[in-house]
Amino acid sequence: FPSHDRALPPLLAEEGEFMMGAVPQDEHAGDREKPQHLVRITSPFYIGKYPVTQEEWQKLMGKNPSKFQDAGRRAPVESVSWIDSQEFIKKLSKKDGKLYRLPTEAEWEYAARSGMNSVFISGNSDNNLNDFAWDFRNSGSTTHPVGELKPNLWGLYDMIGNILEWCEDSYSEDYYSKSPSSDPLFKEEFNGRIDRAVS
Repeated sequence: FPSHDRALPPLLAEEGEFMMGAVPQDEHAGDREKPQHLVRITSPFYIGKYPVTQEEWQKLMGKNPSKFQDAGRRAPVESVSWIDSQEFIKKLSKKDGKLYRLPTEAEWEYAARSGMNSVFISGNSDNNLNDFAWDFRNSGSTTHPVGELKPNLWGLYDMIGNILEWCEDSYSEDYYSKSPSSDPLFKEEFNGRIDRAVS
């Protein structure tokens, strides 16, 4: 869903298709990320240019649940459950008079990959990964304000690293490999939810 901070405009992702899943040369990919398969996104959607910040969450929800509050109000909100995110979306939709939702796992990966089909956002080598992502090598074991590193090719920041991001889908052992090729979405009330942070 788009950030509701008016200074952070959402990006319109056009419909299209991409190879979803780990590329064959990714030696560290788990079985859950395979097989790579063609997925079509048949409708455009808006997605936030940055993750929702602690400041935005505090303004709307009246509290800040984040563990890393010392990272500052422009750091992404974290320590938020999937149910918490749904409550945030409900309040935001009512406030703005628009319908917001989490991206599906396919929409999230489509936006995160931004047209690339490589192991990392920086290519098939992780040599320049720290230009794009906060991880164990450069984060100092804390979150960082959104937008400090380079964006992906579509201008989206912090799609990898910094925090995990919730998706709309429920978790399934085999849905990934058996899902439909167009707009896949698995929703099962009592299954765990999917969070993403591909490299």
